[in-house]
Amino acid sequence: DKCITALRGDLYKDIKDPFHRLQLHEAVMASGFYQRSCHVHGLEGENRRFILNHFNYDLRRDTIITKAVHDSLLESRVTTQESDKILSDVLQMERRLFGANRFAPVGGKQWMCLGLPMVEIENEDELMRLLNLTPVKTHGNFETTVEETTKSEKKNKVVDRFKRCVVSCKPETEVIPMATDADIPSGTDSTR
Repeated sequence: DKCITALRGDLYKDIKDPFHRLQLHEAVMASGFYQRSCHVHGLEGENRRFILNHFNYDLRRDTIITKAVHDSLLESRVTTQESDKILSDVLQMERRLFGANRFAPVGGKQWMCLGLPMVEIENEDELMRLLNLTPVKTHGNFETTVEETTKSEKKNKVVDRFKRCVVSCKPETEVIPMATDADIPSGTDSTR
């Protein structure tokens, strides 16, 4: 309990580095998982529930992390080594937590990743630009299919035919590799 309280206390300090904040959230989730796993009288699945609740209620509301991801992907459209690293870590975490179910609606929205709701991707070109980013290609595990659909049919005549691009998460077939110290950008203290 003291460890989780201390880590949560660090989150309320004036830490502006999104990568450091993400590491703190990961440490809180790991500590909570092991604390609940050691409880003999705890409910079954309480350890996993803690991680999911922390992700959905605390991490999703961390505006420093979500704004950093959102701004680098949609606002500035420029990625840096730091934004690539945080996006890679966020995608790997989401894959570990939710697997192929990452597009399940949370809070009434579908999310491509933390900080990027699908409704903010306005067209297919924007979607393809995002899917072609190096961290998304490497760690996203997304697949796209193009479906030809029809809006309506009247007496064997097709009215308004169009193609639609569908993005989905592939099933996880292998263990997702953990980040190493070599993956952490220089100037970041990885021992915290």
